[in-house]
Amino acid sequence: AKLPSGEALERQLKNHTTVTAQLTSLTENPHSSDGNISGTVCSIKLSDASSNEEIKLANLTQMIEIFMNNPQASMPTNNTVLLEYNTKAVTTVNVSNTESTLFVSVEPNANVSLQLVLAAGSPPNKTHFSHTTTLSPTGNYRWRITPEMLSGTSGAWYVSASLVNSTWEPGLTLTISSFTGRCLYWDTENETWSSDGCQVGDKSTPQRIHCLCNHLTLFGGSFFVMPNYVDISRTSELFATASENYVVLALLCAFFGLYLITLLWACYSDRRARSKRKMTLLEDNHPGAQYNYLIGVQTGHRKNAGTTANVTVKVIGSEGDSGTHNLTDPEKPVFQRGAFDIFLLATPFPLGEVRNLRLQHDDSGGHPSWYWYVNKVTIQDLQTQQVFHFFCECWLSSDHGDSMTKKTFNAAKSNEITSFRNIFHSRTSNGFRDEHIWVSIVDPPSRSPFTRAQRVSCCMSLLLCTMAINIAFWNIPKATDKQGKQGQLSSMQITWQELMVGIQSGLLMFPINILIITIFRSIRP
Repeated sequence: AKLPSGEALERQLKNHTTVTAQLTSLTENPHSSDGNISGTVCSIKLSDASSNEEIKLANLTQMIEIFMNNPQASMPTNNTVLLEYNTKAVTTVNVSNTESTLFVSVEPNANVSLQLVLAAGSPPNKTHFSHTTTLSPTGNYRWRITPEMLSGTSGAWYVSASLVNSTWEPGLTLTISSFTGRCLYWDTENETWSSDGCQVGDKSTPQRIHCLCNHLTLFGGSFFVMPNYVDISRTSELFATASENYVVLALLCAFFGLYLITLLWACYSDRRARSKRKMTLLEDNHPGAQYNYLIGVQTGHRKNAGTTANVTVKVIGSEGDSGTHNLTDPEKPVFQRGAFDIFLLATPFPLGEVRNLRLQHDDSGGHPSWYWYVNKVTIQDLQTQQVFHFFCECWLSSDHGDSMTKKTFNAAKSNEITSFRNIFHSRTSNGFRDEHIWVSIVDPPSRSPFTRAQRVSCCMSLLLCTMAINIAFWNIPKATDKQGKQGQLSSMQITWQELMVGIQSGLLMFPINILIITIFRSIRP
């Protein structure tokens, strides 16, 4: 800290012959109820040596200088821009607190003078700007933008940099970074941190804030290194510098290469799946039968659940039965593991309320193809649209389960259909295979309109969005131990700051990806 000159203090100290000064520095914010402070907190106290009475200093004509460190700070991320001939470099900063002072550093790789122009909402031009300044080689190539210059306007602010009174040379680059800072004091009357009578000095850095105040009290500082701005308009320019970072280039090439390979496999699998989705018209239907039933057979996902044996079905209703029919299709394989096969059964007359279902296979095909695990069967009366459910969930095999290849099942009652067991089983097996975007690439529901290729593209979008958001939050300064450390899981410590960054990243990343996934799910086949 540095006190004003004797002349500035003479009026308030003239009645005190000997004055003692006490400087206290704290590594943590003592008023944790207001968490706006990061870094150290310091207090300057003047007292009369004889009476030990505190001397109040306020409204000084010269400012008191205070420097406070931020030991947890990290350096701002530098964005290097290639400045072409007769062009401007534009950077964007998102101002969330208009009471903070913004520092923008623009360092060229040559001794040139730069003109910086500030504008809100859109890049500055000849008519749209609020402030301008000139940075010369004799200075520090840094612009201090005060709260008064921001005029209480939050959101996106644009700073353009161009040559002025200097000669352009090929290869001229500008290294741009930014951070914000606030100088606060503890208002004992309102019990809050306030900035009245304090301002941020031009000697501030991300590691140390320079405060100028006209009174004495408990001082604190607030630091914030601006997150990286992802400027899409500079994509072609940044591609030209790809050779400077082979790791990032190799990683992106690997991601896109893996995406293309997976996409080709997904398209091939989708074509095969489409060929298996067609409804099978049973060949042994009576030519004159006109009463139709739609039979859906769900084969289980267990190991060796599919079968190549010949399967027959018999539907029994209150008014009669359908007779035995062969569930075969000469154009495609049926009853494969995890498949849902649909057959059209025609009867000469309505069967009434469907009560029973009889399934049988001839144990042909050889080991292990004679196994068959049937999970569920649905029968829909196409005339009345009534659906009957049969929860089979058993093996039909001569040497598996109860060693039976012929079984009769009863139609499920309404309370069975809505039972917790059946709903839970459906949501945890079928729901997981459909809702989990990564798992569903390998094993999606057989008749879902959301194809494998679409799921692969959604996963790629999710991955790229995650990478882009990590760029924005990479290398932000860490909070102090008291502010940050709140919990510990085994040997891993979790801070509130890390938790909040994770939540913010999720809020930015998931909405757009959920929208994309929802659009694909809503597409009708």
